[in-house]
Amino acid sequence: MRVQVALGRKWAVVLADVEMQRQVDGPMGLGVGFKLRAHALIDPDFTRGQYHRVNMTNLFRASGDTWRQLRAAWQPAFAPSSLSGYLPLMTACADQLAARLEAKAAAAAAGNSSGGGAATAGGASTGSVDMWRELGGMTLQVVGSTAYGVDFHSINEDEQDTTTSTPATAAAAAAAAATATAAAASGRGDSYGRQLAVACGQIFRYTSSAHGSPYLRVAMLFPELRRLLVPLAHTLPDTRFAILMQARDRLSSAVFQLIDSWKLQHSAGSSGSSNGGNKAHPLMADLNGGSNDDAGSARQSSSGAGATSGGAGGRGVSGVAPGSFLDLMLGQRQGGGRGGKKAAEGEESAEHAPLTDEQVAGQVQLFILAGYETTANALAFAVYCIATHPEVESALLREVDEVLGAGRLLPGEANLPRLAYTEAVVNEALRLFPPAHLTSRVVPPGEVLTVGGFSIPAGTPVFLPMYIPHRDPAVWPRVEEFLPERFLPSSPLYESLQPRGAAQQHAHAPFGYGSRMCIGYKFAMQAKLALATLYRRLTFKLEPGQQPLQIVASLTMAPRGGLRVTPPGNGPRGRPVLGCMPQLRVTPMPLFLQSCAQTYGPVFKVALGRKWVVVLADAEMQRQVGFKLRAHARTDPDFSRGRYHAMLSSMLLRASGDTWRQLRAAWQPAFAPASLSGYLPLMTACADQLAARLEAKANAAAGSSSGGAATAGGASTGSVDMWRELGGMTLQVVGSTAYGVDFHSINAEEQAASATAAGGAAKGRDDGYGRQLAAACGQIFRYGSPVHGSPYLRVAMLFPELRSLLLTLAHTLPDKKFEILTEARNRLSNVVFQLIDSWKLQHSTEGGVAGGVGNGKADMGSSGGADSARQSSSGAQNGAGATGGNRGRGLSGVAPGSFLDLMLGQRQGGGSGGKKAAEGEESAEHAPLTDEQVAGQVQLFILAGYETTANALAFAVYCIATHPEVESALLREVDEVLGAGRLLPGEADLPRLAYTEAVVNEALRLFPPAHLTSRVVPPGEVLTVGGFSIPAGTAIYLPMYLAHRDPAVWPRVEEFLPERFIPSSPLYESLQPRGAAQQHAHAPFGYGSRMCIGYKFAMQEAKVALATLYRRLTFKLDPGQQPLKLVASITMSPRGGLRVTPVLRPK
Repeated sequence: MRVQVALGRKWAVVLADVEMQRQVDGPMGLGVGFKLRAHALIDPDFTRGQYHRVNMTNLFRASGDTWRQLRAAWQPAFAPSSLSGYLPLMTACADQLAARLEAKAAAAAAGNSSGGGAATAGGASTGSVDMWRELGGMTLQVVGSTAYGVDFHSINEDEQDTTTSTPATAAAAAAAAATATAAAASGRGDSYGRQLAVACGQIFRYTSSAHGSPYLRVAMLFPELRRLLVPLAHTLPDTRFAILMQARDRLSSAVFQLIDSWKLQHSAGSSGSSNGGNKAHPLMADLNGGSNDDAGSARQSSSGAGATSGGAGGRGVSGVAPGSFLDLMLGQRQGGGRGGKKAAEGEESAEHAPLTDEQVAGQVQLFILAGYETTANALAFAVYCIATHPEVESALLREVDEVLGAGRLLPGEANLPRLAYTEAVVNEALRLFPPAHLTSRVVPPGEVLTVGGFSIPAGTPVFLPMYIPHRDPAVWPRVEEFLPERFLPSSPLYESLQPRGAAQQHAHAPFGYGSRMCIGYKFAMQAKLALATLYRRLTFKLEPGQQPLQIVASLTMAPRGGLRVTPPGNGPRGRPVLGCMPQLRVTPMPLFLQSCAQTYGPVFKVALGRKWVVVLADAEMQRQVGFKLRAHARTDPDFSRGRYHAMLSSMLLRASGDTWRQLRAAWQPAFAPASLSGYLPLMTACADQLAARLEAKANAAAGSSSGGAATAGGASTGSVDMWRELGGMTLQVVGSTAYGVDFHSINAEEQAASATAAGGAAKGRDDGYGRQLAAACGQIFRYGSPVHGSPYLRVAMLFPELRSLLLTLAHTLPDKKFEILTEARNRLSNVVFQLIDSWKLQHSTEGGVAGGVGNGKADMGSSGGADSARQSSSGAQNGAGATGGNRGRGLSGVAPGSFLDLMLGQRQGGGSGGKKAAEGEESAEHAPLTDEQVAGQVQLFILAGYETTANALAFAVYCIATHPEVESALLREVDEVLGAGRLLPGEADLPRLAYTEAVVNEALRLFPPAHLTSRVVPPGEVLTVGGFSIPAGTAIYLPMYLAHRDPAVWPRVEEFLPERFIPSSPLYESLQPRGAAQQHAHAPFGYGSRMCIGYKFAMQEAKVALATLYRRLTFKLDPGQQPLKLVASITMSPRGGLRVTPVLRPK
């Protein structure tokens, strides 16, 4: 197809058909794009003087031998070695932009979390950015710095950008230029690059007839008036023309000064000839406090850093950077520098005559002017296409993750060939949206061009619009669809998507045709590097109104009005106000965070309501932050008040500074070797009691097996919820250890039924005391969580600013769940304070030991005075205290050796806990603890140790039941260690239960009950980790579940292999974690000084419990238990429990 278009009063011929653009014609057998070499020049040229000479000598305008000479001079800049040299700069600039966009997203998130979804005046979110402008800053820095060898500092220069605002008058423009010069004279070396960036931007904008001076538009309409309009524009310039001329002067002077600097560097003597008397521009003067008196000062002020090393670094100019385009151009004149090589063999032959200074300057300016905006437009179009095609985004992210690895390192040269899909995305975006949307030719004088049956006379401009054949349905299958598979030979769709017809080879021509094809296309195609670098950390969501894409085109094609996107802050976009809480109600937090890590990488953000938290998925990052920061982050609202609030606030978990050190020192005696040995008989007795209970159930089920009875749910009559059973056992262990009273939680169901049948517990029986504590603990666990608790808690989490009002409302008008929670807290609070009073009474010098005080009749919810509290204290005391449980008699005091006794004993150096913290522990002042502090630690002991250990044991039972080879090995060890009689395990047996301990550790790796820990960045600090800066006050989640399942760290990561933790196993070495995080890759109890202080207690209890249970039983999973379903809030547990059938082992 051929049409004619009138541009003003001038006609141009347009060839829309790809076959015509490529069609064979003439003795050379070449099409129009290949046969004709001279570009058609449509826009009027209003330059004069030195800039005019520079402009007329660039490769775009040259022809004949001059064109061949210049093209040969360009070749070294795009040789493989040069492209490799540019790579670090490209990557660094893209990474700098990614960091900038992340910072914008973080700032927007912070603003939204405090202000509730603020928006800009235009309706865009506060995190919205013009991606086209952002990419323009990046490509200008890459291309400009590569061309000149100085850092353009254009990525982070929003405020200083003057390219889009026009001063009111020419005088104002001159004043603006003077201001820019003064800024350059301030002594800041990096202002040099910024001024070059501003000059380039102004040239781009005001050279166009659309945005430039009216003189340009008049000259385009009346080309015969050009000779009159040029002197008129220079004599009486309008504002825009004045800006354009000043920008051109600055750019011209800068490049000539750099040329002088290069010659000085490479001269044989100490001085070099100046460049034909070029006068130093004021911009270059005084960059180092000097003047512009002569060319020498200009040479001294020239600055730049190697394009290959990432910019100038803010120092004054010391010379042209080696490897920059300017260095390569100048190096060819004397065979020196990195550009001293001739054109590579096989390139088009041309005379390698030395280039003049004007020719060198012309090529350098063309390099930046041709490469800056086109690459920015190409990347913006690619981002648009990716954002509108989720399946493409998913495939791109998969490739980026696979190529860059689990750590998502910056891409290097070795990664480029593997980014095949990323390159295909760029190519397909260039097909649909070619920034250089057309190229042009002019029919040479004295010739007539014949194409497609048409004769085109000499001097006629011929437009070859690549945009049209790129969208020709006769050439391209599924032409309007964005399908990167067109450029991916390995794709099953590849063959069906290839262009059809004779023009197949040249149907995709975003860089033009023939010898006039863009010489820098290989440089531009390294845009895939920028995409990979950006998408390794971010994705982008289009703002409303961006679809369908509107375009604007002059010399290049770009998105009209830019491309507004929202970088999601490297994390999932939650719903307004609710954040990601709806997803978390459906998907357990560990699995949700795991999917986020797979999508967003090792660092991302999650909105919990209106509050953002940063999540670190990488094991090494977790280790760094876990050891460096000590304060836990608090995200759940605290609705307690009164004495319980004082007790809760004084817990070790919430303390910091000297108070934390004081409390941690007070905890140490409870986990000293002597104390752990003292707890062992209780642990063993409780586990044996549970085993006997399960054995009885198994026997009962065996007795009824002849009838085939089954429960309503389909489980066998012997089926039990093992999670609940283990919970009863651990609650009895931890509760009895903490308070020194028997919780009676193992056989709670039967005991409650017996009490009901007998008309309730007889007056004076004290064992209901422990049951009340157990019930209170369970209610606090359940209803203290925003997921299962009162709606007041959820509303307070969404609107923390309403906490004071909601707290008052909840206590004044409580709903049923909050009422249960408050009553349970009161019971637990009253009990512990009564026990403290009892202990003080026991240890008072006046009263001696008050045995058998009271009979347990006090109301568990009463809040009477200290005297009534002392009278109501009741319980049973074994001679061994907490180590042996209670005998059922009235409470005569706190059991010696219990956690409460150890805490209180430190206050006066008496009791079992009278010792200071063991030598070698962290130094802290051992000031006496208050009653509230003691009560807080005792509550934390039970709340932290009950459910986590039960969950860990339930997960271990599940893993053993699903791995028969593990069960066999475990049973062999238990039989071997406990002997033929299968005695209960004692202290001497613990070191020999190595495989049992390995089973616990491997279950903790795959299913850590405390699936995450948290930290908060202290006030006034900024935490830097993994290249990310995290501001003060930010909550940080460290999900060990993710680090434990990282395939980059753990070999055979999804397999349950206890051999990972058995050094004597042949598999041990091959299963060890890899990388820098090796030592701390397994962290089920947290990190650093905030690591769970009771981990030895938990490991001892779990190991003893497994050995005790499996000495008599095994467990078979009931139908429907595989795969295991999880539920998680503060801790992670099996969803709906874990139903198993106990099976008796042969005697």
